[in-house]
Amino acid sequence: MRLQPMTPRVLTALSFALIATTAAFAQTPATKPAASAAAPKQATPAATAPSAVAPAAAKTAAAATAFGWYAEVVSFDAGTRTLTAKAKVEPHVPGRVKALKAGDRIVLAWTAYNNEADAVRYVTGEKQMTAESGYLVRAKYVDVDAAAKTLTFTTTVPATLVASLGAAKAGTPVRVAAPLVQPGPDGVLTAVAFGKTAPARPAPVVAAAPVENARDMAGAWEVATNMMGNNIKLMCTFTQNGSKLGGTCNGPGPLASLPANGKVEGDDVTFGFSIQQPVSLTLLHRGKLDAAGTKVEGTLDLMGNLTNFVALKK
Repeated sequence: MRLQPMTPRVLTALSFALIATTAAFAQTPATKPAASAAAPKQATPAATAPSAVAPAAAKTAAAATAFGWYAEVVSFDAGTRTLTAKAKVEPHVPGRVKALKAGDRIVLAWTAYNNEADAVRYVTGEKQMTAESGYLVRAKYVDVDAAAKTLTFTTTVPATLVASLGAAKAGTPVRVAAPLVQPGPDGVLTAVAFGKTAPARPAPVVAAAPVENARDMAGAWEVATNMMGNNIKLMCTFTQNGSKLGGTCNGPGPLASLPANGKVEGDDVTFGFSIQQPVSLTLLHRGKLDAAGTKVEGTLDLMGNLTNFVALKK
């Protein structure tokens, strides 16, 4: 099924749904950043590949409540602590930002794989974005290049990152780390690393030719995955009729007692289920069954955001 571009209403609802289905029951829920302590003195950055980490970055990463977004440095103004960056956008985005003017306050919603945000999926005005958590970057609009499928924006950086950003050259790829919680009005950044480009996403699973005797997936399976930095475990009990899968998946909170369906084609396994509250969301798993028939590894697709999963037969 082809994913449709998100409207502001759907995007806002999705952000809150992600919070409701992760932070409410995850082992390490996302929390708002604590007040910053006094920053330590910055060491002189290397000329070739400068990087910097704000004091709370290590703790944030350990708690798995951060993500990284990828862009290209356009310029940096140390006096105003303003980073101008250029990021990739999905093809529909340029047509949706025609009404924006340079300097407008905006929120960028990114699509990500394993918490690595590689493209902007949606852009909306700051006043229209009520969500405070997700793959979000609060910024100011500069312009968009429809042919190149890029968007240029500015964002304010903390004083702890000024020294390293001052050494960056225009055109340098950069990975910027940020908390999943972004209450605004300005964006919160925790680290920068230069010379970094987004990791490649896994190749789509190509369906195998139909087989008369589908491999056995019936029974109980434990499915482990990660949603927005939160480790999630589900218990799924599958029934099987030929290549068709049925059954239920059970997890904490909104993931309890969800009807599941899918199919088995050769080693390729697809199964999914839907959450109806607070909005309707479908979690689609695609993976490969190992030779022993006891393990499936693949990707979970949640509205275009991908993360790895492992399912073990119990």
